Amino acid sequence: MIRMNAIKSSLHWIVLVWMCHSLALAQEDTGRLRRFERGSGTPRPPRERSQTRESKDTSPSATDSFLVELVDALVFRPIVYGLATGGEFAHDLSDKRMLGDPMFPLLRFDVGAQYISSDIHALGYGFELGKAVLAADFRHTFYRDRIFEDTLHQFQYHALYRMAAHRRTQLDIALGAMTLQGDNRQTALSMGVPMRYWPSKSIGVELRPLWAFFPDGTLMDVEAGILLRYEHSSVRLGYRWVERGDETLSGPRIGMSFRF
Repeated sequence: MIRMNAIKSSLHWIVLVWMCHSLALAQEDTGRLRRFERGSGTPRPPRERSQTRESKDTSPSATDSFLVELVDALVFRPIVYGLATGGEFAHDLSDKRMLGDPMFPLLRFDVGAQYISSDIHALGYGFELGKAVLAADFRHTFYRDRIFEDTLHQFQYHALYRMAAHRRTQLDIALGAMTLQGDNRQTALSMGVPMRYWPSKSIGVELRPLWAFFPDGTLMDVEAGILLRYEHSSVRLGYRWVERGDETLSGPRIGMSFRF
């Protein structure tokens, strides 16, 4: 009898410990997609500097100066130049383009898959439809957590003003909205500066930075990749960073693009 009571007591403790452990894991791991959707994470605080350093070294470091110059050269100068002359250049390139050329497509269709973790994967598609400098862009990404059976949809709707910095570089200004749909549906204003550069006819580089301004904070969605072109299609190999506060859904991405 005493032995039976001891066994029951041990089983009770084992069940209690297991439940506490499961609860702790659930609080830590369950609902990664839901936490991202709700924006429960807080923005990362800026790096604190000591008063001594601020008093002794008020000039920017060499690294900071390099980054500022790099952003200025790759983003701000092309935007200014594109706004000044890129529209007219884009019209000229659009009129002379051949079917399947990567610059200023009439129709572009993208499909892709992203690995985020062993439990979370994403599938997506999108299309761009336009003529010369004006286009419309739609994208949909579906995230799924196979362990906790959570899902999250991200929709992007943007109007594009397409410009040409030169004959092999396309720079767009995107303005529109982003929607997150999981347990709830929330929409925010978004904007971005997609860029494509083709150093040769068969190899291209693409950068798609995008920001969505939700009430609880900014969502950053940046995709960078290499395009391997063959006739009307391209293989896309890259990485996508998606961050909202302390939550992230980032990982390598592979896909295909078709242009007409």
